[in-house]
Amino acid sequence: MKRIVLTELGGREIIRADLELDAGVHTVLAVTPEGGGELIEITSGLRAPRRGAVLVDGKNPYTRPEVRRKIGSLLAVETVSEVQTVEAWVARALLLKQSTSTARTVLDAIGLGPLGKRTPGALSPSEERGVALAIALATEAGVILLFEPLATPAGRARVVASIEEAAKHGAAVVCVTASARDASDLGGSCFPLRFGRLGGDTSIRALGIPTESVVEMIVRTDDPRRLCAALSLDPAFSHLRSELTAAPGEVVVRGDDTDRVALSVLRGARQSGAKVLALWQRGPGRNRVEVGGRT
Repeated sequence: MKRIVLTELGGREIIRADLELDAGVHTVLAVTPEGGGELIEITSGLRAPRRGAVLVDGKNPYTRPEVRRKIGSLLAVETVSEVQTVEAWVARALLLKQSTSTARTVLDAIGLGPLGKRTPGALSPSEERGVALAIALATEAGVILLFEPLATPAGRARVVASIEEAAKHGAAVVCVTASARDASDLGGSCFPLRFGRLGGDTSIRALGIPTESVVEMIVRTDDPRRLCAALSLDPAFSHLRSELTAAPGEVVVRGDDTDRVALSVLRGARQSGAKVLALWQRGPGRNRVEVGGRT
């Protein structure tokens, strides 16, 4: 079994993370920017936490190199390997991870085959992350940690399919994203990362944020009527209201807890097939504020 356990985890930006994850797709929606990239680095064993513990199948990846080498990870900023070609970079990484895949197969799987003959130093930062994503998805040990996996030149549908395939074969895949649309497309279980806090009680009240500032959330979607119908069947919305707005493609959802509303919206989108294109919070006397979405 592939299992990730974070216990009272803290770092430079992470205030506290408590989470237990088994095989499957798990999406961390970074509704505030603190801690997303650091979460991947610490969980993959590339950086020691300042406090708390990370266990991957009962072992600490930071102190156990054999565990760390088998974790597939995509960081916010990747380091390019000093080799002649991208294919050589991928081949070296696969050898270290004891993977039986070939470099060409791994790159082709997410539509990056044309990069294979290029020099790694000539890649753009986005292309570098795309190659690192291909390597991470080829990990056969069953733990894959990805920062913004859909923000690369790789084919979006292919990446989602590869993530789902890895989970189907027993991998625990954790994706961190600030995009509501990406979180909806990635699917799986979803957890909010807010002000450096993940898991446990991350509600507005627990964080000491005045609830009067949370009045409503606006959802931009490709099918507002279908999304509204799905939300009306969600028990979480027994004390919330959702309605169509005059603006095309938008739904307004009102409640007193931003996290509960946002996660319920994503759940309704997956169940209905509607796409969440953006999600933002609006309060009285405030300008529009983006929460994990792209307009």
